[in-house]
Formats: sequence, structure tokens, C-alpha cells
Amino acid sequence: MAQEWIKGWVEDLHGEKMTPAEVAKLSGDLFGRSHVSELWHRLERPEIPEDVPGDVVGWRPAPDGTGPQTFRDFLNMRGDLPAGFTLKSKDRPGSITSVVAQGWINAWAGKLHGKMPQADVAELSGGLINKSQVAVLWGAVARGAGAGVPVRVAEEAEAARARSRALSRHENEGEGEGGGVVWEGGDLAAVPVGNVFG
Repeated sequence: MAQEWIKGWVEDLHGEKMTPAEVAKLSGDLFGRSHVSELWHRLERPEIPEDVPGDVVGWRPAPDGTGPQTFRDFLNMRGDLPAGFTLKSKDRPGSITSVVAQGWINAWAGKLHGKMPQADVAELSGGLINKSQVAVLWGAVARGAGAGVPVRVAEEAEAARARSRALSRHENEGEGEGGGVVWEGGDLAAVPVGNVFG
């Protein structure tokens, strides 16, 4: 739980005029410089799912003032949310939004690109995304190709990184015990070489 709060705090510092090393030091080294860099890199390549429902992406407050007035209120009232869908709390600094919920938020905010100021999108979100996060998201949208990294691709990349780390650990365990490790697992082309996604 504490690690999630620290992660949320580090995410909120993205876009401030600080380096990853300064954030790590400010955290009392609870979050290392390399972890800050990796997290910020992910924020710069926002994950945007391909299958967000149309009513979510197209939500805007009703002009007559009826219904939810923030995207947070809309999501809380909507129902029919996917498993694991959680929003960061407005009242608990450092709480975090789940990956699936952040994808929906990114898809919604991305559709507002060029239609209103970034600060207005942040305010309309009900605290789900801040102005600097909107700026990063819109930068990804402006670069094209649907923007960001689809969640499916990000999950596959993370799985490949995990396999690569496991293989590296396995190789390191073999050092000093009569040489390197010999691969006996089948198709050598399927073996991740290094951290090709990092």
C-alpha cells in the first residue's frame, strides 16, 4: 500500500521541474532514480486501450447542468466497469488509479485534444488527470498513430521484460560454476536478448 502511495506521489511530480535523481532524493530513496525514470517514461507514452466504450470516450457534462459534472462523477455513476477498475481517491494524496481506469481516462482526455484548454480538461476530470499529464497525453496524440502505447502492447512488453530479467538472473546464477549457461529450451529465436523494451 505504501509503495502505491509513493508511486502516485512520484507520478504527480512528473512535469514539475525536477530530475529523477532529485525526486529519488526527495523521497528519502524510497523510490530509486531508475524507478522514477522508468515510471516517467511510461507516463510519456500513455497507455490508451482500443476498446473503451463510446459513452465513456464521448462523455461531456450536460449543458443544462443535469447529470454528472465531472468525469469522475460520471464514472462513479456509470456502473458496468471492468474488473480491477479503481480510481484514485480525491481525499487521499498518493492513492493511485488502476491501469485499466487510467486507460479509460486517457482515452477520454485524448478525445478532447484541441477542443478545450488543458487546464479545463484537468478540472473537468474531477482530479483524475492533472494539467501536465494532459499535456503529455496530448503530445502523444499529436504524434499520431492512435497515441501512446495500447495497453495490450504495454502488457506484452512488461511480460517480455520479466522474461528477460528471469533469464538474466538464471545466467548470473550460472557464472562461477563452471562457465555460462547453455540454452536447452527449444527455439533460440524465442529467447529475449537483453532488455529490448527498456
